[in-house]
Amino acid sequence: MSDALAERLLAALPESAEPAAVEARRRFVAAGLPTPKTESWRYSSLRGLQALNPVAGHAAAMAAPELAGLGGTLATLTAGDWVFISDVPQGVSLSAGASSRRNPAPVGATSRRDLAAAVTADARSEDGGRDTRSLLPGNTSADAFRLLNEAGLPVSLQIEVDGPVAGIWRLALQHDALGLSQTRIRLKLHKNAAITLVEHWFGADEAVGLSNVVFDIELEAGAQLTLIRLQDMGAKAQAVQQTQIRCADGAQVSLVVLELGALWSRHDLKLQLAAAGATVHVHGLVALQGRQHHDTQLALTHAAGAARSETVWKAIANARSRSVFDGLITV
Repeated sequence: MSDALAERLLAALPESAEPAAVEARRRFVAAGLPTPKTESWRYSSLRGLQALNPVAGHAAAMAAPELAGLGGTLATLTAGDWVFISDVPQGVSLSAGASSRRNPAPVGATSRRDLAAAVTADARSEDGGRDTRSLLPGNTSADAFRLLNEAGLPVSLQIEVDGPVAGIWRLALQHDALGLSQTRIRLKLHKNAAITLVEHWFGADEAVGLSNVVFDIELEAGAQLTLIRLQDMGAKAQAVQQTQIRCADGAQVSLVVLELGALWSRHDLKLQLAAAGATVHVHGLVALQGRQHHDTQLALTHAAGAARSETVWKAIANARSRSVFDGLITV
């Protein structure tokens, strides 16, 4: 099943000659999708994706739910399009990139077998005939969905914060996919910048597709980020997200994660304390019911001394729901 699903996902991607996208596609082929033998995926089966039609469109849009106490909504994602706030707060800049809905490759245009042959040939030619695929960084099935995202020209948003920003600001992110939807968000806080941001995922119950998201966050020296993730997608949603946060000297992150919605979801959360004085506080709550499944994979790396971290994670799984948590701290 995984090979057939991988082929359908690849065929749904837009064509691109960009070297990074081509390389990511090749690595995706070499890695393959995770299986029950993939250690970090052993409790999250992809069986529910077997019926996914990656090229299906979007469900009818719904209005973003109101949240009290907001200064405003910086950006809204609906049906693969970004809409920005008209009055961007001082110290914040926003820009949007390519849409994954444009120019999809015809189904079967590029087969997984052809790409696999190309990967093998390239890997061997680079090292005198020896197959070096296993030496490529990020070339494992555990990284497959990030590679798929990088290969697919995802709907992208770039946020830069240059100074302290007052108030609480939201990203209103609608899961309205019937097929495959890919999104990439990059947030950079420059030196001594600060912002409080709500990452708000929501959607109608009719949206049965797969959302594949990469959220990369970088904090320069002295920057401060309070990030509240509220995941309250529709009852039939399927979602995979990798959030990666890197903290420089003296940077501070306060992260609150609420995983409430979606039928099947997974969140890979990677935090790197890259310099002395970096501080991270992570608090998570997973609350599930019915047949919901959620998997959190937390990897926290202390890459330098004099860095501090605190993690508190709780889960409530009612009825036949299932919550998975795997935490790894590396010093």
